[in-house]
Amino acid sequence: MKIKIAALISVLVLTGCATNRSPPVDVRLIPNDCANRTMIINYLTQEAAQPRGTFESERDYERHRAEIRQRIWVMRYHCQPV
Repeated sequence: MKIKIAALISVLVLTGCATNRSPPVDVRLIPNDCANRTMIINYLTQEAAQPRGTFESERDYERHRAEIRQRIWVMRYHCQPV
């Protein structure tokens, strides 16, 4: 019985470590901080360039990338008015 529990725990730990991508960031929470605009846009660009995760569906991946691109556009629009 103890061997089964140890094996189950080992499988769960290895499965958790197998995913190399962190959960998606809710980009709507990022403020329009024009003083740090460059840093925020660079971070969002890096997030958008991440490859699709092993267990992430194509639909979720594209939706997340669209949210990031929208947030970058909003930052640029808000911080560079014409």
